[in-house]
Amino acid sequence: MPDRKTHARVSRKVLGHRTMREWFQGLLDEHSASWGPYHRTIDHTWERMGTISKLYGEVGFAEWLIHIALDYDLMPGWK
Repeated sequence: MPDRKTHARVSRKVLGHRTMREWFQGLLDEHSASWGPYHRTIDHTWERMGTISKLYGEVGFAEWLIHIALDYDLMPGWK
């Protein structure tokens, strides 16, 4: 899994100035410190995506999609 800085960097490349930066990536991996790789069972669910979308709108949803795509190797972590 990419680290928070990588998530933020790729998000910035895709979303430009609309990105919510590194603090938001931390929110998307809220349980990673205590659950390790199993945090995905809590933080990376459709229910969680719905909550993020309601709270942070379209940009939050886009950030979530980018985050998930990186975690599951569905898009490159551009250097």
